[in-house]
Amino acid sequence: MNKHTQCLLHKGNVKYTAYLPSDYAKIGEYVKIKFDGTWEDGWLVVDVFTSLPSETVFERSQDYRKTRKASDI
Repeated sequence: MNKHTQCLLHKGNVKYTAYLPSDYAKIGEYVKIKFDGTWEDGWLVVDVFTSLPSETVFERSQDYRKTRKASDI
């Protein structure tokens, strides 16, 4: 079963939370993540949290759009 793990990442003064494939979610490792189609290197994994099946992560990744549409006035 493929899993993704929620991680806290740091790069310079920036903090970012993302789900990474669990194989890469190791504290102290540097990872490359994609922003708007461009890969960005040098993100340090500083903490790891919940692991979920990859299918669940992909299904939930766009939930904020539905919430925003329902909550905007």
